[in-house]
Amino acid sequence: MGATNFIDLTGQQFGDLTVLQRGPDKMTKRGDGIVRWECQCICGKIVLVNSIYLRKGEVRSCGCRQREHLSETLRTVKGKNKNHYDLSGEYGIGYTSKNEPFWFDLEDYALISQYTWYYRKHYLVTTYMNKTIFFHRLVLGIVDSKIIIDHIIHGNTNENKFDNRKNNLRIVTTSQNGMNSSVSKNNTSGIKGEVITKKQNDGLLQFK
Repeated sequence: MGATNFIDLTGQQFGDLTVLQRGPDKMTKRGDGIVRWECQCICGKIVLVNSIYLRKGEVRSCGCRQREHLSETLRTVKGKNKNHYDLSGEYGIGYTSKNEPFWFDLEDYALISQYTWYYRKHYLVTTYMNKTIFFHRLVLGIVDSKIIIDHIIHGNTNENKFDNRKNNLRIVTTSQNGMNSSVSKNNTSGIKGEVITKKQNDGLLQFK
């Protein structure tokens, strides 16, 4: 930036930011220098901000305002929570507003209790900022829809997609997920994709 265009912002205030001094320029790929200023936020944090962002009012804090807004939003959501919980056992049991149960690890309570959960198409979901959040993806921290998460069947019981304890969840490939369709009526082992033949002496397992 040429000297004729340089504007000293030292001492000026932009929103919650007070300019302390000029900081190191940020170099572009073309080798141009972008003027940055060392600023102190009202919360005490020191940050480097591009000069143009300050002058246009695009940056007015270190980000603490956004964090406060998010926290307030989460508190509001939690205040409207229509779920209730039983945390007395080795794992948590939650109930939707229709008193439908779901299961989770106690360590996930602080995270999942910020939302209101309900049944939808055999999954446990919530809606946040007009987006659908799946319970099992939230507790595993996986947002990529290309990654498939499977609910593991235990014994000779129906698949329970409302049991989202981590030992009931696993990441699988597309082919593995195809094998994990509902248990066949011919299934005698209780394991999806596996059928024990009637010739018990053979001890054969047929995979479908």
